[in-house]
Amino acid sequence: MGAFEYEPFHHATQEMAKLLNTLTLKGDLVSLVGGGDSVAAIKKLNLQDGITHVSTGGGASLELLEGKLLPGIEKLGAKN
Repeated sequence: MGAFEYEPFHHATQEMAKLLNTLTLKGDLVSLVGGGDSVAAIKKLNLQDGITHVSTGGGASLELLEGKLLPGIEKLGAKN
């Protein structure tokens, strides 16, 4: 997966995106796509509507999956 913009490498990204889209729409899983290049690939394939959450913040998405509390989310819950 990756290097979606280069012809020899786009097939794996395309097939994974289709699979995520299909399984999400069937209700079999919750899907998260994070990172600008991944989002661009999903949008180019017109599959963003079948993904549960699409985020251009790749690093932040990984931190969230690690269980870290993100500063922006933390501020939303702060009592001032």
